[in-house]
Amino acid sequence: TNSILRRDINSLVKLKDNILKNEPGNVVISGELIDEVSITKDKKKIKELLLFLSHLDFIKANEKIALVEKGFTFETLSKLSLNDFSYVLGRPLTSSDFCAHTFARKLEKDFSVLQAYDIHIISFWDEDYPPLLKEIYDSPLCLFVRGDIGCLKRNTLGIVGTRYPSFDSMKQTFAFAKESVENGFCIVSGLANGID
Repeated sequence: TNSILRRDINSLVKLKDNILKNEPGNVVISGELIDEVSITKDKKKIKELLLFLSHLDFIKANEKIALVEKGFTFETLSKLSLNDFSYVLGRPLTSSDFCAHTFARKLEKDFSVLQAYDIHIISFWDEDYPPLLKEIYDSPLCLFVRGDIGCLKRNTLGIVGTRYPSFDSMKQTFAFAKESVENGFCIVSGLANGID
């Protein structure tokens, strides 16, 4: 079924209470004991979980972080229905295209892209995650980085503008970015269309 087993409802109640109160605790889902912060050391499993969660746009970043800190795995989360996620997080969720069992194929494609373009994933808990980014409200669960990760430890600058810039705007933005780099800044982009 799309929903987890009925015997797991008590575990969901406990998990919901723990997440909402930000308290530690153990959770049992589908007979699997999940200790608090029992994050696996298997890097592929960690990437799999981060990629899966990055596709779930209907879950806030701080909620994703709480789920990871509770020790959830991709295998466990992929058993939850949208209603289960809604119940666990204590708020109504809507998504027209959520179908957990289709994520296995998406993750295979994601792994191929990461490998082909030498893209690294930096999680919220990694040493390379920018400290200032941890201080903002709703910090991203992970960053997808291509290039020199060490640049993130330098002074960084984000340039944000319209998605539909004029030619002159693009020229000025390029000149500003170039001058900033020449003065020791690392330009960080969210890779949105236009000026970003």
